[in-house]
Amino acid sequence: MAPPLAVVFRSLSQLHGAGVAWPEALHGALGRREAPGTTGDAWDGAIAAVRAGSPLSVAVSGLVPPVDRAGIRAAESSGRMEELLAGLAKRHEDIDRRRQAERGALAYPLLMAHIAAFLMMIPDLAERRTGAALRWALLILIPTHLFLWARRRLRRADETGTTVAGWLGLFRTKALVDEADAKSIASLGWLHEAGVPPLEALPLAAAAGIGGRASADLVDAYNEVSAGRPIHGAWTRIPEDLRSALVTGEVAGRLGEACERAARTLDESAAHRREVAFARMKPIVILVLGAIIGYRVISFYSDAMKQAMSFKY
Repeated sequence: MAPPLAVVFRSLSQLHGAGVAWPEALHGALGRREAPGTTGDAWDGAIAAVRAGSPLSVAVSGLVPPVDRAGIRAAESSGRMEELLAGLAKRHEDIDRRRQAERGALAYPLLMAHIAAFLMMIPDLAERRTGAALRWALLILIPTHLFLWARRRLRRADETGTTVAGWLGLFRTKALVDEADAKSIASLGWLHEAGVPPLEALPLAAAAGIGGRASADLVDAYNEVSAGRPIHGAWTRIPEDLRSALVTGEVAGRLGEACERAARTLDESAAHRREVAFARMKPIVILVLGAIIGYRVISFYSDAMKQAMSFKY
């Protein structure tokens, strides 16, 4: 299995800077001990392609996101490959860090839900009513895993630039919208700094944050640039403070820096929203599960007392 893209790009940056040829650099970045071409995965095809003389941007097609590939292609023309690969590594490290933080925040509610599901089963299991026990457990587990599935589905759709069913939009929180905006704006700035032409960069940046406000603005920006107008006329959906910063940055010739600052602001906003949401979720989960378990316990002992009273008389 190939290591995370952040690790691959970081190693490639260092190896390329040291003057290592692409076939050996790719092989080393992947941490392979086997000879090239013996593992049978897609990266072997990339190693074989660069060995045959293909550019790196062509060799990694299908193995890295389109935004990354566009940046690599631009760096091949500008000669800034080491800097570009280091930037890619940082970009993917930030993405991995966000995912890890979200998983950590979800761990507690998920654990509580499974403990509650188990506790709900005990009274019926004691009476050997397996079917009833499973129904009580599923009452908690089905909504929990539906929520997790919907979040993963949205993540996957955002990463691949695909659309999702309308009802899934209910799970797109404000934190996810801010994060999608950050991806689009950061991608625009990064592609701009890498030297990717605007008419190529704009669709890629829009696809990087599908589902966000900035993504929709960048679709409009493509039409603006195609008509010979600047990008800033299309910023209509993002917050006013970010819009002003991006307009100023473009007019001053510092679009890349402005995009980086705006993306950082949005990432911080997404992280804050997520922290607040999960902080609120903990007591809510405890109260809801406590109420369900309390009802279950009272119901169980009430039935037991009725049976005892009927047996006595």
